[in-house]
Amino acid sequence: MKFNWQFIKIPFLLTVSFALWCFCFRGFLANELSLQGDAQAYSEHFHYFIDNLSRGVYPLWEPTREQGVPIEFFLRRIGEFNPFYLLILVFNKIGIPYFSAYLYFLAFYYFLGMVGFYKVTKQVCGDSTVAFIAYLLLIFSSLGTKVFESFIILIFVPMVWFFYFLISFTREPRKHHLLGIIFTLMVIVTTYIPFYFVTVFLSFLLCSGQR
Repeated sequence: MKFNWQFIKIPFLLTVSFALWCFCFRGFLANELSLQGDAQAYSEHFHYFIDNLSRGVYPLWEPTREQGVPIEFFLRRIGEFNPFYLLILVFNKIGIPYFSAYLYFLAFYYFLGMVGFYKVTKQVCGDSTVAFIAYLLLIFSSLGTKVFESFIILIFVPMVWFFYFLISFTREPRKHHLLGIIFTLMVIVTTYIPFYFVTVFLSFLLCSGQR
């Protein structure tokens, strides 16, 4: 029986290319370069939220900002119901300083989105080579810089996985595909700016209707 090396080759190439991306942005990941733009405010929201969760508290008030303000708006900005955020707490509990844990989480979350993009492209094109080239073009695009400057990665990751589960479900309806659709929609609609998702989704429906 002939062994299929594709199952090893693609995951290996995806991982190596991500390692190269990490090397290119090692200044940020090593906390030698500071976050920019909206990423600074979002890191503060994450810090306050995760710090309270670590003590078994779900925060409703932030006394350190403007002499005390309700925190609901700030939590909605990050999408506080995303279970992947608990990775920051896990990293911190195993001895990684909080801010480093947060940066490692951002890198992991970016990679998760890139893998989702690869799978979506493979579903659409039906060719793993084309999908991998598209993955390379995206992972080393300007989107990678936005990880340390903007909030867009918090929207992009669940959105790209939503489309993967949606396309997979329309082609082969399975329970785990439906569960994936529900989960990613939950993350998207509980995050601050779902408008980006609505725009992309409507564009997707429009293009699908042309076929």
